[in-house]
Amino acid sequence: MSLMVVSMACVGFFLLQGAWPHEGLYEKPSLSAQPGPTVLAGESVTLSCSSRSSYDMYHLSREGEAHERRFSAGPKVNGTFQADFPLGPATHGGTYRCFGSFRDSPYEWSNSSDPLLVSVTGNPSNSWPSPTEPSSKTGNPRHLHVLIGTSVVKIPFTILLFFLLHRWCSNKKNAAVMDQEPAGNRTVNSEDSDEQDHQEVSYA
Repeated sequence: MSLMVVSMACVGFFLLQGAWPHEGLYEKPSLSAQPGPTVLAGESVTLSCSSRSSYDMYHLSREGEAHERRFSAGPKVNGTFQADFPLGPATHGGTYRCFGSFRDSPYEWSNSSDPLLVSVTGNPSNSWPSPTEPSSKTGNPRHLHVLIGTSVVKIPFTILLFFLLHRWCSNKKNAAVMDQEPAGNRTVNSEDSDEQDHQEVSYA
């Protein structure tokens, strides 16, 4: 009975060994970022995990995420083996670590690399303004001053134009009345003279 318990314990131990990766068995790799740990939003970022040990596989993990990325190590260059992890256009920062492992023992990982904090600053529209669009720091205040100045000029000009138009219409109306008034007076005067002539003829 005791032999069976010991056997089952050993089997369980080896199953756990194969089911979960273990760290700290080998030398830790180094982790770096290209073009750097601080990038603009939308800029492409690549993390490079390298070591002098001939690891067959490199694992990249991000703090707060359960899954990891795996890439095979490239050829030895300048005494180191390296794997590049392209992250694409940067949107959010994070803390990354990488590990190394061998093909014969994929669940036996190396010590963790030093944590690498990747920071993302700004946003695409502010970082790369359009040539036809003024930047938020220099273009907007100037554009606002131009709009205010234009409005200040337009308002008095509109009032003056309205006043001149009203005055011109009034003068034209008065001139038309004056032109009609003498004709009426002449008609009245001619009628008065005709009546006077008629009266003189009657008296005669």
